Amino acid sequence: TECHDHKYDPFTSRDFYSLGAFFADLEETPVGPQKYTPLPTAAQQVEVDELKKQIPTLESALNTQTPALDAALAKWEASQVQWTVLEPSAAVAANGTTLAIRDDRSILASGHLPDVDTYTVTLNAAPTGMRAFRIEVLPDDSLPKKGPGRAANGNFVITEVIVQADGKPVPLRNATASFEQTLANQNNPYKKWSAASAIDGDARGASFGWAVLPKVGAAQRLVFEAAEAINAAGELTVILKQAHGTQHTLGRFRIFATAHTGEVTVDSASPPKNIADILAVPLAKRSDDQKKTVAAHFRSFTPELADKRRELADLKARIKQLEKAFPTSLISVRLAKPRTVRILPRGNWQDESGPVVQPDIPARLGAAGRESRASRSDLADWVVSRDNPLTARVMVNRLWAMCFGRGLATPLDDFGAQGTPPTHPELLDWLAADFMDHGWDIKRTLKLLVTSGAYRQASVTDAAVMAADPQNKWLARQGRWRLDAEMVRDNALAVSGLLAKPIGGASVKPYQPAGYWKHLNFPKRKWSHDNGASQYRRGLYTFWCRTFLHPSMLAFDAPTREGCVAERTRSNIPQQALVLLNDPTYVEAARVFAERILQQGGDTDAERLDWAFQRALARGPSVAERDILLRLAKERSDYFAEDTEASRAAATAGEWPAAPALKPEQVAAWASVARTILNLYETTSRF
Repeated sequence: TECHDHKYDPFTSRDFYSLGAFFADLEETPVGPQKYTPLPTAAQQVEVDELKKQIPTLESALNTQTPALDAALAKWEASQVQWTVLEPSAAVAANGTTLAIRDDRSILASGHLPDVDTYTVTLNAAPTGMRAFRIEVLPDDSLPKKGPGRAANGNFVITEVIVQADGKPVPLRNATASFEQTLANQNNPYKKWSAASAIDGDARGASFGWAVLPKVGAAQRLVFEAAEAINAAGELTVILKQAHGTQHTLGRFRIFATAHTGEVTVDSASPPKNIADILAVPLAKRSDDQKKTVAAHFRSFTPELADKRRELADLKARIKQLEKAFPTSLISVRLAKPRTVRILPRGNWQDESGPVVQPDIPARLGAAGRESRASRSDLADWVVSRDNPLTARVMVNRLWAMCFGRGLATPLDDFGAQGTPPTHPELLDWLAADFMDHGWDIKRTLKLLVTSGAYRQASVTDAAVMAADPQNKWLARQGRWRLDAEMVRDNALAVSGLLAKPIGGASVKPYQPAGYWKHLNFPKRKWSHDNGASQYRRGLYTFWCRTFLHPSMLAFDAPTREGCVAERTRSNIPQQALVLLNDPTYVEAARVFAERILQQGGDTDAERLDWAFQRALARGPSVAERDILLRLAKERSDYFAEDTEASRAAATAGEWPAAPALKPEQVAAWASVARTILNLYETTSRF
């Protein structure tokens, strides 16, 4: 019908697209991670709301400028260093190196690589009253190890810095650096390649200076002060001597200056450009917005508000932590404007020539009965309307199948012409009407079924009844069938006492054969089984890879989740017995069951066997069963008494702690008996 109408099909193309239009208002992610909606518990929501109420108070405190903060701001503003990058007019190397001035006013060395060199940089007009300089050495892809030096290891050594104003040397002092190389040879009088040795006038040797190994490949800074303010009327010249040798010359650098009157160190960084631009404007000439911008910037780091900032950050981190713990679910979210839905000619999604359709139920089944656009809520109301008894019939038929092994109508997922008519149509209709009359109460309907005379019959019958009604269509007896895959495992854990019964929570990973997932790609995954109580949770909570389910469940006919399955098949194959005998879950369950048999079953083997049968099957053993299993217990006891290593392995199978008071050979022997009982058809079946 998505292509065109069919002659004998009661549902038309319009019906197909109109029904789909109910879902055109869903917010969906066609490909990739889906959007999960948080669903906090009432207690979680209350806690988060209480914390969020504290945020405005803290933010108000952080956004309010007090007289104390005004005083601190004025002090901070006076301490700010405004560096100006100086513009080179010429850069010359003494020994043949090519020095190029770049657009960012940095200088890049290339070409000839001498052992030693001296760079002379002539600078254009500089700030009046210069008091300090900063040489910034920079990385570059053209340099070894990205520089900033030209040596093979990316290093350099500036052995002396000379500043000349109008041709006269300027005395320098107080040199600091962002990093100083500490690895020094024995002849280095400074015991490191320090900033101080770059302005000492070569007093302790011409080959020592500032270097940065091993922190090459990154920008570093050398800062020093002039002994007096410099007011150069003409040229300003900076000379960088590099006399260490072994090609330890500078690769790329840039020169800054400042007229700041206070102390200047390598840590005296400029504020962000937008703040620096405002600070350059005299306070009296700043606009209100400029003043607010500077004050807000100051409040973002001032020590006076550190406690408040920390408190706010901790509060937000706590809220984020709590919200991260919220349970989530895929919940339908409605779009403000639904997508347009058209009938697609021949199903071609690229053809937009078809008529637009509105949400509606198939015409053969009635109408939504809305003048305005029908919603998904209208569709849900129609599905459970008394004018549409199909939903109630299908639901009670599935509940009946849960209790009796087969539905009144089969198969469960086909109530149409292709399905089998119900064996008891009046009963099906009565149950459906009763279900609707009592508010679609599933628990009440289940109680009604399990307290009925039909349900409370015995599953034991004679050959004549079995021959007359092998499928139990006419309910002359109770049904008998193997448990579903999850319940087979749950039953074994319950019998052994291992079953963890908490309801809800995340998926868990029980034991699984090593390497079972090795062929899964996108991406490759590794199964690491859970520990503790998570190992023994109900099979319902087992982690389920859509097309690659747990092998134990696969053996017992659990379907993949590539499509919806209303009714599982029930096979009888050898792999099921092998799972019950060898799957670590069942081996461990048998071992723990054996411990309980020895601890609670009595003093004799016969008493223990009776207790085990009552625990697993709610009956005592037959004469034949008693004889076979007591003989098995004796044989395995003798075997494990002689093989201590095997008995120890069998008595400690799995992660559940072994009972220390029991003898390993006894536990191992009775584990064999327990495995046999857990493998019985009667144990894995529902009667």
